Amino acid sequence: PNVIQQRSDGVDGGEPFYYEISTPTVRQVVRNHFDCQTLMGARLAAPSLVSLDRINGDDEDGSEEGESSCAFFNLDLRHHFDEDMTSISQNADHAGVVSPLSLALLEDSSWYVADYSAAATTTPSFGRGAGCGFVEGPCVVGGKVPDYAEGYFCALGGAEGEVLPVGAQSKTGCDYAHRNKAGCDLEADAGPFPEPFSYFSDQGFGSPFEDVRY
Repeated sequence: PNVIQQRSDGVDGGEPFYYEISTPTVRQVVRNHFDCQTLMGARLAAPSLVSLDRINGDDEDGSEEGESSCAFFNLDLRHHFDEDMTSISQNADHAGVVSPLSLALLEDSSWYVADYSAAATTTPSFGRGAGCGFVEGPCVVGGKVPDYAEGYFCALGGAEGEVLPVGAQSKTGCDYAHRNKAGCDLEADAGPFPEPFSYFSDQGFGSPFEDVRY
């Protein structure tokens, strides 16, 4: 069966569809990590269009010149921010280690039997135990950080939604893992944003980073 499944639920900023790695062990690891037993897999970053000529090295597959296909390269940063299998691999504290999700994917390939005790101290912290709202809901609602996202996302003024004046110093504090100093990376003129991702009354205010849903 195809391990990459297309889903559509109208949530997460109104995206019409998204893709997941959906295999039995991956599915259970993701459900346990987020404490959400309705999840069906690990969310992938948006696919890229890649030339079939580039993939095959020639046109032996009989494809038309210039024909393209979808290719998936990374896990989605919005949901798996500190996994190693992302585009920026933010998990600096566990660099070079293998997470339970990585082990699950290897095991479901049928080539390996995973020893999950080896990853007992390297489980990513982002979103752990945050519940279904963290995965299925937006990171900011009405300019405020909802309860399920507190500690993982920010609105410059904190969970209460107190937005600081333009030019004021952004809020700083511990990161989500409580290991490093972090700041709230929002800008006064980062927008405008696509409609689902305009979280504040000021249409220009927000994050410049598309890959984490602004």
